[in-house]
Amino acid sequence: MDPVNYTAVLDFWFANRERDALTLDSRMNGWFGSAPAFDTQLTKQFSDLVNKALTNELDVWAAEPRGQLALILLLGQFPRHIYKNSERAFLGDQKALIICQRGVSGEGYRKLNALEQLFFFMPLQRAESLKIQQTSVKVFSTLAHRVSATMRDTFDTVAQFAELRHDIIEQFGRFPHRNGLLGRASTGEEENYLSI
Repeated sequence: MDPVNYTAVLDFWFANRERDALTLDSRMNGWFGSAPAFDTQLTKQFSDLVNKALTNELDVWAAEPRGQLALILLLGQFPRHIYKNSERAFLGDQKALIICQRGVSGEGYRKLNALEQLFFFMPLQRAESLKIQQTSVKVFSTLAHRVSATMRDTFDTVAQFAELRHDIIEQFGRFPHRNGLLGRASTGEEENYLSI
């Protein structure tokens, strides 16, 4: 195992410093919003590792929870920054989901702190499966109720997104906003939804 590389992934993503509400809001913008400087830095530092994760070269990291988390980030989060607005953004989703599910069955995720667990479970929100989306809503609601008051708003927001994604999958069976990028034809109902 190469702990240096996966530690570098976690250190970059979580930028270990005081986690007050303002710091969390700032990180949320990088994690989920539009932050070109963040995307540029991530791309420069981690493109090679993302490609290695996608081609199974880093699978040995999955032997322990922090390595699993680093793989989930490389497969599910980082491509959304590196390959934004491209079908490549979703290439690692299935593998990230498998790592997440295996980690849950082994209960190693319990060794991670709440913020790390938030990203450990993020592949659940990305799945085009109603059953997995139902699990996602439960998981993120539980996480939101377990965190301190400082982190509550952030976790409540993520739990609300879990509910929204569940509702989209319940209605359409897939995420319509991915259709164009994935070469899928949208139904009339999906086109109406996307035009709102």
